[in-house]
Amino acid sequence: MGLFKIDSELRSYVYDITDSPVELPITLEEVKEFLKLSSDTNEDAVISIMIASAYNLFVEATDFILMKTGYRVYADCFYNIKKLYKYPFSSLSSYKYLKEGVFTDVDSSLYYIDTASSAPVIILKAGASYPTDVDVISQSILIEFVAGKFEAAVEITSNYFDIKLGLLALVAFLYENRGDCDSSFSSSAISLLPEAFKLVVGKYNKNLMWFL
Repeated sequence: MGLFKIDSELRSYVYDITDSPVELPITLEEVKEFLKLSSDTNEDAVISIMIASAYNLFVEATDFILMKTGYRVYADCFYNIKKLYKYPFSSLSSYKYLKEGVFTDVDSSLYYIDTASSAPVIILKAGASYPTDVDVISQSILIEFVAGKFEAAVEITSNYFDIKLGLLALVAFLYENRGDCDSSFSSSAISLLPEAFKLVVGKYNKNLMWFL
């Protein structure tokens, strides 16, 4: 395998979170109002876990990052075209390669980031060449970046309210059916999820329909 190639559609490594969102898209107060619960309910901790679980499920199903989140991912070699599987792109934190056991910055003049498509792509500029002194070892390329559009729930604009509605519907489903599920997670279990959530997943999922 050479040092340079076109990135395949397979994800070799997990995208680790380096900076979690400051806030989630829906608040505890919004959920309690949606569920018509009193403000002094003693279930705040449980509902907060459900909110986080609902958003994590949405991100896992779509790779669409509504709230700004920092990610780290590795690659085994340089790619002429490297796709990042989290969108929308916000900023590149670092792009490094392993040289004699030490991560070294890649010259930013060698590449550019295309954000025109749904997922950001790091592209080697025409006529440019990546360093050839990269260590031939797994995880020799390190990329850290920020994906997402908003930092606070109050910043979310109306064109993304469908995500908020889908998450509220899922939290309501989790709340009303808590304790009713077994340990399996199958396509039949996914089919039971609320339609509002599945519609939102279908809109923002750029791959196959995850919930079918």
